[in-house]
Amino acid sequence: MSESTEPQPVEDIEALLATATRLFAAEGEGDLVAVEVLSAAEPRFEWYSHDNWDGGFDIYNLYLSVPLLAYAKVGDRLSQLESQILEKIQAVSRGLTSDHIQSVSIVVEATTGDGAWREKAQGWVRQETGQSEPATPAHVKPEVFTVPAKPIDPTQAAVMMPFRAEFSSTFDAISQVCESVGLRCVRADDIWENSTFMQDIFDLLYCSRIVVVDFSGRNPNVMYETGIAHTLGRTVIPIARRVEDVPSDLRHHRALVYLANTEGLESMKKGLALRLSSLTGRSPRE
Repeated sequence: MSESTEPQPVEDIEALLATATRLFAAEGEGDLVAVEVLSAAEPRFEWYSHDNWDGGFDIYNLYLSVPLLAYAKVGDRLSQLESQILEKIQAVSRGLTSDHIQSVSIVVEATTGDGAWREKAQGWVRQETGQSEPATPAHVKPEVFTVPAKPIDPTQAAVMMPFRAEFSSTFDAISQVCESVGLRCVRADDIWENSTFMQDIFDLLYCSRIVVVDFSGRNPNVMYETGIAHTLGRTVIPIARRVEDVPSDLRHHRALVYLANTEGLESMKKGLALRLSSLTGRSPRE
C-alpha cells in the first residue's frame, strides 16, 4: 500500500475497502468483478477541494489502481462499476469521516511486468512476420512416457479440464478465444495416436506452446497434468470456478476465476483473450 503525506479522509483505508467488498459479497451472489477490483486495488486519495458548509469538510476523489487482468474484466462496465463502488464507499465512509468522497475512478496499473517487455515485444513482432522460431523443447528423460519425435507447434494450445458435459460451454469459450488470436485449441479426448491415453496427453502437453488448465472441482488428473506442463516449461494459464479449487502451492500464480453462466464465461473470455494476446502478440479478432 503506497503511503501519502497528503491529508486523507480516512485513517484505515483497508477497513473502508474491506467493508465495501463485503457489502458486494453480501448481495446474493455479489458482483464478482467489483469484488475482484476492490480486493486487487491499490487505492489512492486525491484532495479535490474544501467546502465551508456546516463547519467545513474536504472533498476527495478515490483512485483504484488494479492489475491488467482485473481491469480487463471490467470491460464496458467501467462507468457502472465506478458508480456502484462509489455508492458502497460513501455508505461506509460516513461512519469513518466527516469528509466527502465524491468520485471513484478505476485505473489500470502501469507496470513493465518482469522488466523484459521490450524483448517480448520484439519477439511478438518477429513471430507476426514469420521470423521467430518455435520454443525449444524441454530436455526431459521420463521413465513413464516416451518423448514424441515431434516439434512444438507454436499455434497449438492444449486444454486440461474434467471430461464432463457441464464443462462443454467452458471449452467452447476457450476455443473461441484461442481461435481469435490464431491458436488451435486441442483437448486430450480430441486425439488418439498412442495405445495409452496418458501418452496422448503427454504428447499434447509436449507439443503445445500454451496450456490452459481448469482446476474447477479439484480434479486430480488436471493437477497431475499441470505438474507435467510446468516440468516441460510450458506457459500454463489457470482458470477455476472457485479460487478455493486452485491448489495452495499455485495460488501465487494469477488465475481467472469465472462463473459457469453466460456473463461469467464472457468475463473469463475477456481475461483469457488479454493473456493470450500478450503471449502471441496478436490482438483478438471478432
